[in-house]
Amino acid sequence: MKFPQYHKNLETLHMGTEKPRAYFIPYDDLQDALSGDRNSSYYLTNLCGEWNFKYFSSFEDLDESLYEESCDISALPKVNVPGMIQLYKVDEITDTPLYSNLKYPFSVDPPHAPEDNPCAFHIRDFEVSKEMLERDNIITFEGVSSCFYLFVNGVFAAYSQVSHNTSEVDITDLINDGENKLAVLVVKWCDGSYLEDQDMFRLSGIFREVYILERNEKHLKDIYIKTELSADLRTATVTSEITADCDVEFKLLSADGKVVLEGKGVEFTLENPALWSSECPNLYKLILICGDEIIPFNLGFKRLELRGNVAYLNNEPVKLFGINRH
Repeated sequence: MKFPQYHKNLETLHMGTEKPRAYFIPYDDLQDALSGDRNSSYYLTNLCGEWNFKYFSSFEDLDESLYEESCDISALPKVNVPGMIQLYKVDEITDTPLYSNLKYPFSVDPPHAPEDNPCAFHIRDFEVSKEMLERDNIITFEGVSSCFYLFVNGVFAAYSQVSHNTSEVDITDLINDGENKLAVLVVKWCDGSYLEDQDMFRLSGIFREVYILERNEKHLKDIYIKTELSADLRTATVTSEITADCDVEFKLLSADGKVVLEGKGVEFTLENPALWSSECPNLYKLILICGDEIIPFNLGFKRLELRGNVAYLNNEPVKLFGINRH
């Protein structure tokens, strides 16, 4: 193989990926930020839709030339991303959905990934403008099972195995003005598959959305927002842990869009807040401004505690009804 087989290596979970962070989408316009539609963000380029596709029943049979920039992929079938490989209507696919509970769905030889290991290339072209090149470009995969190798314009960019979490890769130095090529090799099993064994259908693929986020040179990198409600429910306190290379300002908007508070940093106290519960899910909109980016968060205030064997939500005893829906 021309590139390391990280899915067989216990020492490697990720290669070339960004540090995990809180989820948020930056906007350049307040109304777009308030819309709740992340696809309205000027900084987001959605890569979902039709991708060219090539399936291999075994990783050992892989045709590596497919990720090369000069490879002609026009004759390959197309599939829709997000999607699951086993559900695509492509004649060459031999793998099928499998439900298993007690037994591993592959030969058990921990920590080695099975040799009978299907994989598939997902390949597409995308356009990059000169304006995009003025910012950092981070490609985001919100869910790939069980692992993937990413190639940009024929160059290996990253590897990640974290099926149900987000993987982000900075591709700024790998893209050019005009047409660019993405190739994502999805492998069904990796050494981490031993830890992802549950009673569920075994499916693989790019099963959540893919997009590029443009980030300005100075931006909010990460944030952890903490809320606390006083025992009498009359005072809410908000604090935060922020990683940013620019000053952060905030506006707190009520449900009807009125500015309740504003200031610098993200630390404040709110008197007599509207409380959140499942019956009355009151939410404030916290707007952060960092450089040219506007970042919205929904913020709810509630107090949940145990007193003896009784659970209280906002000082009201509650009983939980339901089942395990796994």
